[in-house]
Amino acid sequence: MLTKTLKNVEFKLFQSDGQTMVVEAYASTFGNVDSGRDVVEKGSFTKTLQENKKRIKTLFNHDWNQIIGKPLEMNEDSKGLYTKTQFVSTIKSEEVYILVKEGIVNELSIGYDIVKNDFDKVNKINRLRELKLYEYSFVTFAMNDQANVTDVKFDNLLSQIKAGRVLSDKNINSIKDAIAALNALLDSNTPNQPSITDMCNDPTKSHDEIDYDKLLFEIKKLRK
Repeated sequence: MLTKTLKNVEFKLFQSDGQTMVVEAYASTFGNVDSGRDVVEKGSFTKTLQENKKRIKTLFNHDWNQIIGKPLEMNEDSKGLYTKTQFVSTIKSEEVYILVKEGIVNELSIGYDIVKNDFDKVNKINRLRELKLYEYSFVTFAMNDQANVTDVKFDNLLSQIKAGRVLSDKNINSIKDAIAALNALLDSNTPNQPSITDMCNDPTKSHDEIDYDKLLFEIKKLRK
């Protein structure tokens, strides 16, 4: 699952007509080129909202164990993915709501997989045409820095590996950076977690000597 963060989100809070702890915000916007050279196109959420809307969750920091609310509304408009969220009456949910209300937490992020995309070779832009949405999260700034590792184009790298191509120095370095960031997020109770860092860092190996099957296997595990 990939993540993509929308910074400095404008929130609208509802505290009237019997509604409390309700927040209105955009979880994603259309047409803008982000730091990963991705553009989310209008219509990219249409199918997932039709087929999977009831299963989409509202989380804190993409943590599946921290469900903080339920989507009252989710739909696409001319601007992006509009959401209206009812925060639930739990300690964590109320804490996050206060942070949102005070403007301390002011970023949203989506958790998704790419279903359809087109790469614009001229402008070097990846146009995301269809996404499968799993959740949207209210996120902190610190978490956003680590989540940005998903800007590495794993799907493109995986397709190159499957085709048996030798990765460029740039892509090798991208994988190294991604691994370094992801390893920082791994549970400290899993010291025996296999790592592919050595495969990329071993100066005695040329790129064509890397075990790409093993590399592909380990990258897939990092994405889970």
